[in-house]
Amino acid sequence: MKKIIGVLTFFAAVVLVFSSISYNADAKNANFMRTIAKKQQVEYDYTMKSLHFPHYNKKNNQTNWEIWLNGFGALTEKQTSKGYYDTDATNYVNAPALKLPVKKNSTWKVGKEQRKIVATKTTVKTKYKVFKNAVKVQIGKSSAKHYQYFAPKYGEVKETKKGKVVEELVKIVKY
Repeated sequence: MKKIIGVLTFFAAVVLVFSSISYNADAKNANFMRTIAKKQQVEYDYTMKSLHFPHYNKKNNQTNWEIWLNGFGALTEKQTSKGYYDTDATNYVNAPALKLPVKKNSTWKVGKEQRKIVATKTTVKTKYKVFKNAVKVQIGKSSAKHYQYFAPKYGEVKETKKGKVVEELVKIVKY
């Protein structure tokens, strides 16, 4: 039991950090990947109360994550010229959470679900902070009022459905 607690404590201390960026940068060509630094640890806390543990894979230039949310799961994050991929945001490995380059009214499918970029310079308020120039993605038909918000260097920062918060970034804790 002590070994398990020790391992869990170790993984809880290992998370991610930000490089210096301009938060007012245009989202069109931005990098939406969460960044990792070797000597600093940061924990992203979301309203869904998940813990994200990063494992960087240099060969594939992607970050693999473990998500603990009433059990075990896995998250993969990567960015290519075609899109930003985040399995936490889509539940699909081969479908982009955000189509790149970012262009208003761009559409794509994730599984059977239609997605559309409805705003490229929106301001979104989370419990953590206000993000300027975030990208707003509509999920499904506009009548569903289901949206995800992505910020450069943060990835998905908020998700709403019919005006209610499904998930949002609430804090980033540096260790």
